[in-house]
Amino acid sequence: MIGAVFGGEFWKKFKHADHINKIGWDKELPISLTWDENVNPYVTCAVWQLKGKHAQQIDEIFLEDPLNTVKDTCTEFAKRYPLDQVKGLFIYGDRTSLKADTKLEKGENFFTIITKYLKDYHPTIKLQSKNPSVAQSGKFINEIYEGASASGITIGINSKCKLSVFDYTYALEDSDGSMLKSKKKNPITKVMYEEFGHASDAKRYLITHAYEAQYNQFLNMKKTNLSVLSGVR
Repeated sequence: MIGAVFGGEFWKKFKHADHINKIGWDKELPISLTWDENVNPYVTCAVWQLKGKHAQQIDEIFLEDPLNTVKDTCTEFAKRYPLDQVKGLFIYGDRTSLKADTKLEKGENFFTIITKYLKDYHPTIKLQSKNPSVAQSGKFINEIYEGASASGITIGINSKCKLSVFDYTYALEDSDGSMLKSKKKNPITKVMYEEFGHASDAKRYLITHAYEAQYNQFLNMKKTNLSVLSGVR
């Protein structure tokens, strides 16, 4: 059953009753798209809005084969969010997607392609200097979900984001505190893919960058507590 707690979840403090809502697009706020570069089982493009210390996922554009391309994803975004109604657009995602790819023209990468297809929105690319630790960013967001974070940040997920909710519910923790990326085969295409973690990764990139000061404070506090426990002064 969706929402059942069975143990070993990565998002231990994510609760349907507390974090799923009906909050949708606020046309007075900019939109933030956070991406995870993958093709299967879908291209991951989560649609968020930030209002002060509240981060709200309002939509997901997770297109499966044969529409699992950046172009089709951007086209779908433009259909749902017309240019003349969007008050600014920010792009978040996996920093490693800046890498060169032999399948692309020289100078192109995942984010230049997104920018090309969404150029009329004049998007601002917002990438971290390095990707956040999976384990530490997971702990940070779990504290937010629990309401135990000193940051005051809150997170909401619109109930129509069904694939995201499925991911947040069933993504598992690995033995080292990171996210378990188990493989599954598509019964029709026979392609192997990671079943869970794409929406979760996209969420981590957004939250830790949009609230970078609070995340760094969290990391520094963890270091301080570890030093105290180990007797280091």
